[in-house]
Amino acid sequence: MTVVERERVVERGRVRERRAEERVPVAASAATVYGILADVTEWPLLLPYVVHAEPLPPCAGDSPGTRTRIWAVRDGEFVRWVSRRRYDPERRRIGFACTAADGTGGDGVWTVTPHGDGRCVLGVRHRPGLLPAAVVDRLLRAVRERAEERDRGELTVSRFTQVTPLQGPPEAALDFLYRAEGWPGRAGEVVRAAEVDEPVPGAQLLTLRTPHGRTTRSARLCFPHAGRLVHRQTSAGGVPGAAGHTGEWTVLPGARGAVLRARHSVLLHRPRGAGDPGDVTGELARTARVLADAARRRASSAGVRML
Repeated sequence: MTVVERERVVERGRVRERRAEERVPVAASAATVYGILADVTEWPLLLPYVVHAEPLPPCAGDSPGTRTRIWAVRDGEFVRWVSRRRYDPERRRIGFACTAADGTGGDGVWTVTPHGDGRCVLGVRHRPGLLPAAVVDRLLRAVRERAEERDRGELTVSRFTQVTPLQGPPEAALDFLYRAEGWPGRAGEVVRAAEVDEPVPGAQLLTLRTPHGRTTRSARLCFPHAGRLVHRQTSAGGVPGAAGHTGEWTVLPGARGAVLRARHSVLLHRPRGAGDPGDVTGELARTARVLADAARRRASSAGVRML
């Protein structure tokens, strides 16, 4: 990392401003790297720390897509901020200004510089203290890794959606999904044990153990008033072949009553020459179906008790 001290003149005097700059070489095209940086809504699937990224309506004078609310988790602590981004695709630069929930923040710029055929240099300049050096370093390395895998043709993204009709109060179905500690008793064929840590209301760290002996860890955000629950797998102990997994449960109105919709995105990593990793998406879909059916039964039983 290189730290550069610069001076800038302001109206009432001189202010010394320190900026940190980090660069890493990348064996991938500048277009690929810039594409990963620009599509922030895919960061939860591709990069560490980020749990969820949600576009916000633009402010006056902004172009669409420049404001995003981002949730992340690091060392068991959830953080949230709004990122305002300025895109310059011709120069492959993305300026950003971040404001956290407590009003603190900072700014910086991502840069992608072509460096020969199919190679580039990825850099970030920012105010020291905005992000810990270890976090910046890991993000840079993760972008480099994903870009190189993508250019080698080793990454694919699989998505699937399931819709389950509900009979009974839909909030009961969402409550079942929220209270994951009860899953072993109602969905034991896919969940043997569940541990939930909720450091702040609505933000959970979930550890699941399957009957096959696997352990998965996820970060989850619950939005009960919006009828939504989003999650992102944070450990590599899930289904073999899945390099990333994000999803969203949503209660929606349907033609014949409420429905529970599950959307999942799976990042598949298959190095060249490796064998078929198997039906990765199929296994995740089966687990999601079992949980959706259990949520449906929970809503139905709640409806019976209300009669």
